[in-house]
Amino acid sequence: MLSNRSLVLFPAIILSLLTCLTAGASALQCRQALRSDVQTVKIEGRRFTFMAWNLKNVFTYQGKFEREDGMNNMRRAEGPEGAIRPKPMHEVRAVRDMLARKMPDFAVFTEIENVFSLRRLLEEDPRLQGQYHVFLKEGNDPRGIDIAFIVKKELGFNYKLDTHKDMTWTDRYKKEGKTIEETGPLFSRDLPVLKVYQPGSDQPAMIIMGNHAKSQRDREGDPNSTRWRMRQYEAIAEILESYKAVSPNAAIILAGDMNTDVRTSNEIKPIKTLIPSIYDIIDPAKKIPMKDRVTHSFFPWKGNPRYSQLDDIRALGLRELFEAQILPFLDSKGQPLPRPKNFKERESQQPSDHSPLWMEFAL
Repeated sequence: MLSNRSLVLFPAIILSLLTCLTAGASALQCRQALRSDVQTVKIEGRRFTFMAWNLKNVFTYQGKFEREDGMNNMRRAEGPEGAIRPKPMHEVRAVRDMLARKMPDFAVFTEIENVFSLRRLLEEDPRLQGQYHVFLKEGNDPRGIDIAFIVKKELGFNYKLDTHKDMTWTDRYKKEGKTIEETGPLFSRDLPVLKVYQPGSDQPAMIIMGNHAKSQRDREGDPNSTRWRMRQYEAIAEILESYKAVSPNAAIILAGDMNTDVRTSNEIKPIKTLIPSIYDIIDPAKKIPMKDRVTHSFFPWKGNPRYSQLDDIRALGLRELFEAQILPFLDSKGQPLPRPKNFKERESQQPSDHSPLWMEFAL
């Protein structure tokens, strides 16, 4: 079998305690994070909300990284030059404002350094404090930008967290007439999967797959890392099929930063019909025109701006889909900000270079 997972089934409070402790948090922090009065919510008749968002560099670490080889392996090194800095507080406040305004039931976040960093972002805001379980298993990215899930504690579900970080692949390419082979992790971060169970059930009601595909940074013999990303999507298709075979009645959600323009890219061909985008299956009256499905703004040096849909929520087996939105950032008066026209506007006005995605649905 292609998949290589570590599987552990726990009530949410136990799994959250484990993730908290492995992150090196204090016992007091763990106890505070786990305080809740859980009341199980029935699935029937309930509208659930879901967010996917690349939060951009939720770091607490300061240091730098040195690239080692073509498989994107890097070495963490101490020192001020080229340092990764904690996320600026004006960005943190804007992220908190968005989360407090929407209060999603479920969310997939990318570019999270560790459990402590995300817990700090949530727990130091009284509007968010004590509201969420956090699930994060540190992945392969040496810069520490991992994929995390948060779930409202009040829902009272049980959870199983799977990882695919140990899957490998061998890349082959020609260089100076010779065939070069490099073997390393297939998923440059991971493909973590959170399975959501109603208490007493051994079959998941929902399977959430978090994705942050390989970046478009050039590699030796692989411009834009296209070949690596295509192999990732082939593997995602195989993994998804394996989950469908074992849990045919579960809703499946694949969400996150796809790192390719999903409107036009051939790289996602393996999953394109297998698990459709919510922006394609929503009621036509609520459908966002293709040209307006922009989730990322990029401003290359001496080049034209690029506006792409790098992020997506894709879903199977939902009972009903009520909303499929790309959320705007707001100005100080609560009005939607226009799309940034340059790098300075983006960095000064937005907490991330990616927009948050939003879904309301029923199971």
